[in-house]
Amino acid sequence: LDETKDGLEWEGLGSKARRSLLSRHVEIGGFQSNQSVDSLIDSHLQLAALQPAGRLGWETAFELVRSARSIVEEHGSGYQYVALIDDSAAWLLTELGFPDDALAIYEESLAERERTLGPEHPDTLTNRGNLAGCLQAAGLAEAALPQFETTLQGLEQLLGPNHPDTLSGRNNLALCLEVLGHGDEA
Repeated sequence: LDETKDGLEWEGLGSKARRSLLSRHVEIGGFQSNQSVDSLIDSHLQLAALQPAGRLGWETAFELVRSARSIVEEHGSGYQYVALIDDSAAWLLTELGFPDDALAIYEESLAERERTLGPEHPDTLTNRGNLAGCLQAAGLAEAALPQFETTLQGLEQLLGPNHPDTLSGRNNLALCLEVLGHGDEA
């Protein structure tokens, strides 16, 4: 599968062939003597990240993320997987057009990351920026604004003003200000 998804063959496959390949990989992706729980979770998340074109592809990706979460719950694994899986699920829900459903996941994930990693940790900042984007996608730009501002402040302190992530954070804040009718402040 790695060779297929990374090569031109993956791009040439139709959505039905992609779904078939993904389904087959999941079927045979169960525990093998040389496969750890972590590698099985990684496999599911990598497949979900492929984001095949079309709504069915997004739904397949979401099912893979849910499957990874089930593996974590059944076999246990580190917090980093729970947070990564939850963030993946929330992002996919937002992309599928369900930002309201994603908000609770992002909020819980942010609270846990702030508790375990601290508010200035890069993963916490990423999570806060994702929450802000989800709030804006849900039509809650007023609530998104302080999240974008806090994210940008943290990125500037952590990475400096000219880092690509900081510039992206500045752009996200400017877009939110535009939505709110404050383009002159952007």
